[in-house]
Amino acid sequence: MPAGFLSVVTHVPGTNNTVVAGGLTGSGVSHDGGIHWRQLSTTPVNTIAFADAKHGWAIGPKGLLMRYQGAPLDVQTDSK
Repeated sequence: MPAGFLSVVTHVPGTNNTVVAGGLTGSGVSHDGGIHWRQLSTTPVNTIAFADAKHGWAIGPKGLLMRYQGAPLDVQTDSK
Protein backbone atom coordinates (compact mmCIF):
# COMPACT_ATOMS: atom_id res chain seq x y z
CA MET A 1 0.00 0.00 0.00
CA PRO A 2 -0.41 2.29 -1.73
CA ALA A 3 -0.73 0.40 -5.00
CA GLY A 4 -2.55 1.09 -8.23
CA PHE A 5 -4.31 4.33 -9.08
CA LEU A 6 -4.90 6.62 -6.09
CA SER A 7 -7.01 9.72 -6.62
CA VAL A 8 -6.75 11.36 -3.20
CA VAL A 9 -4.33 11.89 -0.31
CA THR A 10 -5.49 13.86 2.71
CA HIS A 11 -3.98 14.85 6.03
CA VAL A 12 -6.05 13.87 9.07
CA PRO A 13 -6.74 17.10 11.06
CA GLY A 14 -5.44 17.12 14.61
CA THR A 15 -2.63 14.67 13.87
CA ASN A 16 1.04 15.26 13.18
CA ASN A 17 1.87 12.88 10.34
CA THR A 18 -1.26 10.81 9.67
CA VAL A 19 -2.43 10.75 6.07
CA VAL A 20 -5.07 8.68 4.28
CA ALA A 21 -4.85 7.81 0.59
CA GLY A 22 -7.55 6.31 -1.57
CA GLY A 23 -8.43 5.34 -5.09
CA LEU A 24 -9.68 2.49 -7.25
CA THR A 25 -7.64 -0.06 -5.27
CA GLY A 26 -9.05 0.99 -1.88
CA SER A 27 -7.66 3.10 0.93
CA GLY A 28 -4.82 3.08 3.42
CA VAL A 29 -3.42 5.06 6.33
CA SER A 30 0.12 6.17 7.14
CA HIS A 31 1.20 7.49 10.53
CA ASP A 32 4.62 8.65 9.36
CA GLY A 33 3.80 10.93 6.47
CA GLY A 34 3.65 8.18 3.83
CA ILE A 35 6.67 6.02 4.60
CA HIS A 36 4.76 3.01 5.98
CA TRP A 37 1.15 2.14 5.12
CA ARG A 38 -1.66 -0.02 6.52
CA GLN A 39 -4.63 -0.93 4.35
CA LEU A 40 -8.01 0.35 5.58
CA SER A 41 -10.27 -1.07 2.88
CA THR A 42 -10.30 -2.58 -0.61
CA THR A 43 -13.49 -0.71 -1.51
CA PRO A 44 -12.82 1.74 -4.39
CA VAL A 45 -13.08 5.43 -3.42
CA ASN A 46 -12.91 8.67 -5.40
CA THR A 47 -12.38 11.14 -2.56
CA ILE A 48 -11.82 11.18 1.20
CA ALA A 49 -12.18 13.88 3.87
CA PHE A 50 -11.72 13.95 7.64
CA ALA A 51 -13.14 16.33 10.25
CA ASP A 52 -10.75 14.94 12.87
CA ALA A 53 -9.00 11.68 13.74
CA LYS A 54 -12.29 9.95 14.64
CA HIS A 55 -14.66 11.16 11.88
CA GLY A 56 -14.28 10.94 8.13
CA TRP A 57 -16.15 10.34 4.88
CA ALA A 58 -15.37 8.76 1.54
CA ILE A 59 -17.24 8.91 -1.76
CA GLY A 60 -16.93 6.02 -4.18
CA PRO A 61 -18.19 4.98 -7.59
CA LYS A 62 -21.94 4.99 -8.33
CA GLY A 63 -22.78 7.28 -5.41
CA LEU A 64 -21.27 5.12 -2.68
CA LEU A 65 -20.98 7.10 0.57
CA MET A 66 -18.97 5.72 3.48
CA ARG A 67 -18.51 7.16 6.96
CA TYR A 68 -15.56 6.50 9.26
CA GLN A 69 -16.43 6.83 12.90
CA GLY A 70 -14.33 4.93 15.34
CA ALA A 71 -10.93 4.61 16.90
CA PRO A 72 -8.76 7.66 16.31
CA LEU A 73 -6.63 7.26 13.20
CA ASP A 74 -3.77 9.04 14.96
CA VAL A 75 -3.24 5.96 17.17
CA GLN A 76 -0.50 3.97 15.51
CA THR A 77 -1.28 0.26 15.29
CA ASP A 78 1.13 -0.58 12.46
CA SER A 79 3.82 -3.14 13.07
CA LYS A 80 7.10 -2.14 11.48
